Amino acid sequence: MIPHWVLYLIGGFLTGSINSIAGGGALLLFPLLISAGVPAIMANTTMSLAVLPGSISSAYGYRERLKKLPKHYFFLLVPCFFGSLIGAVILLDTSGHIFRIVAPLFMVAAVCLLIFQPAIHKRLYNRKALNGHRFSMECLVSVVFFVLSMYGGYFGAGFGIIVLSLLALTRIKDIQQMNGLKNCIGISVGIADSGYFVHRNVVDWHVLPFLVIGGLTGGYLASTYGSKLPAAKLRVAIILMAVVVTGYLGYKFYWGDVSQAEAVIKKMVY
Repeated sequence: MIPHWVLYLIGGFLTGSINSIAGGGALLLFPLLISAGVPAIMANTTMSLAVLPGSISSAYGYRERLKKLPKHYFFLLVPCFFGSLIGAVILLDTSGHIFRIVAPLFMVAAVCLLIFQPAIHKRLYNRKALNGHRFSMECLVSVVFFVLSMYGGYFGAGFGIIVLSLLALTRIKDIQQMNGLKNCIGISVGIADSGYFVHRNVVDWHVLPFLVIGGLTGGYLASTYGSKLPAAKLRVAIILMAVVVTGYLGYKFYWGDVSQAEAVIKKMVY
């Protein structure tokens, strides 16, 4: 039988790798923690803190791409921070059964945006009228990311994939730069929600070190080698991951054991 600490290391490594390149690592780590006997609500909150170092190492791996990114895009980290904090409060203090319905719909929309992102980008920014409303567009994107980050602070399954798809609404064309910015947004969201969870003392400190070590390693290696992939191949890989994650969520919450899914959510909330 494999010791739990080995599973935590492997789970952290795979989660950090997946989150670095696309997102959706939570769908791997959450059931792993549950199966290891960690209570559901503590598995969710511990997961939020565990993926934060992986986001940091991933952003560092994309540092060369981020240097070329216009600085005003980093202002997105502000609404993401406060949105995540609100989502974390909602998780611990109110019920959230709507999550079972909303999460797969978010993911379907994200996959569609990822697939059609080049066409969307060209259609949006090749129009002179829209180019003259740059400030309005960026305000709209900030509001959208604020709302999305509430979901990220609440649970965040596939959060990174949705972030990538929404970055199609900005002027960023390079998928590698989008990935780097996505990891920075993950840091902002992670600091907010994990800080609140630590304050509420709902983190399993026994499993956290192994998850962090694995996540740091996986996040850095994936970002280092992933940033060297051609943009077209990386886009295909991300879309394939997004389809898998979406299929898993759809099965789990729509066609799977719905009563079991609801029971897990109730445990997370209460």
